Amino acid sequence: MRIVRVSIAGLILAFSLTSCASVRPSIDKPISLYELNIDPLACTEISLRGDVQITKDVIHEPSIMLDRYLIVLRYREGGDEKQFTSDLEAGYNNVSLVSEVAAGSDNPVIVFRRYCVIEMWRFVPEKNEKYCYLWTIGDDSTNMKVMLEGLGGEFLDERIIPLNASEVAKLNAFYMQLTRIIVDMLKEPVPDYRPNSSVMENVAISAGFD
Repeated sequence: MRIVRVSIAGLILAFSLTSCASVRPSIDKPISLYELNIDPLACTEISLRGDVQITKDVIHEPSIMLDRYLIVLRYREGGDEKQFTSDLEAGYNNVSLVSEVAAGSDNPVIVFRRYCVIEMWRFVPEKNEKYCYLWTIGDDSTNMKVMLEGLGGEFLDERIIPLNASEVAKLNAFYMQLTRIIVDMLKEPVPDYRPNSSVMENVAISAGFD
């Protein structure tokens, strides 16, 4: 096995979370997501498998980003299955590291924004359900939600999970750790990004993904 709503973050979800798409919920909801005891820091316990290849994609979408594009590093354990099989029972994790960039003068890369998307998929075959615990963690914002689907991929419900300041700080620390691990697994340099103390600034750098 190998591995953005429409804003810039929404674009990468559209490319990488094809079965995690939000549409109008089904009228008949199997359970309420508010019954679930959800740990906002659960993703910090994941371990990346050494046998999963890190891939790199460059995504151009002029209708949304006329002068910019996305560089995406993907760690993908699963997500292409058309139906539930016994080997999925333990679930799987996917991670996408995203840099929103533009080409500058003399060929440096200008990095506008960086964030990661973490998916934790868990299956409940006896209820014909699967859950997507989804975090988007970045330099400018951090959020989490959980989505409920049928095993065939039909959307059933979603719930936004509130995060306190301590949880946001821990998730951001994990995001930085995860970035280092995935870039090391890829064996290529990651675009640099240095936010100003008060505002996000564009930073020109000469090293990027070649």
